[in-house]
Amino acid sequence: MRLVAAGCWFVAMGLAACDDGRIFEQAAISSREGRVVHLSGTLKGSFQWPEKYSLVVAGFKEGSNYALISKSVALQPDGKADVVLTGISAEVTSLEFCVIDRLRTRVVSFLAIDPTTTLDADTLHMTADGIDIDLYSALQQQVWDKRCVACHGSNGRAAANLFLTADRSQAALVNQPSQVAPTETLVVPSQPSASFLHKILHVNGLIGHDHADLLSVNPELLTLIDDWIEQL
Repeated sequence: MRLVAAGCWFVAMGLAACDDGRIFEQAAISSREGRVVHLSGTLKGSFQWPEKYSLVVAGFKEGSNYALISKSVALQPDGKADVVLTGISAEVTSLEFCVIDRLRTRVVSFLAIDPTTTLDADTLHMTADGIDIDLYSALQQQVWDKRCVACHGSNGRAAANLFLTADRSQAALVNQPSQVAPTETLVVPSQPSASFLHKILHVNGLIGHDHADLLSVNPELLTLIDDWIEQL
């Protein structure tokens, strides 16, 4: 490995005097202070999320949603991604291709690996081919599919006639009246607080079956739903 300092070269067999001591990387680093993860692949969709969100490769420790280390994923026009994250400490128990907010909190995770299962490898590889990074696709996968479709469409029937399966959810929500509260609109574009979906997910007692507990332990997802409505 060759490192460049201002006014000098560092080579494997000797050192030269430096002008100001700054060292710049000229070649890929194999970090001696931690492990390395290399993510590559061609992604689907587009990352048109509000500015407070970042698409990253990040490391988390068990039981925490806070990214200990992260690096932004820069996308090529054709959707290709190629990023190397170095300096991953032993404290990291999950490496993820994910979205974090300004507080470095994990919002959604698209792909995860456990670095502790491959301790003999200096460089870990993550393949992200075909992952859809569109905001609404993330909501579909992380919220509607995981928390809602059991009652709203997976068996061909839907409570309150609200189908939240991938093929029907957006059309069923945006500018549509609620079946249980006909004067309310489920999603009012650009107006989260006026949307009945927001009210249902934040306040119990509005309808016969309470929903505020669905995402109470994941407030970042409640915020994401509001941000989606805001940019409609």
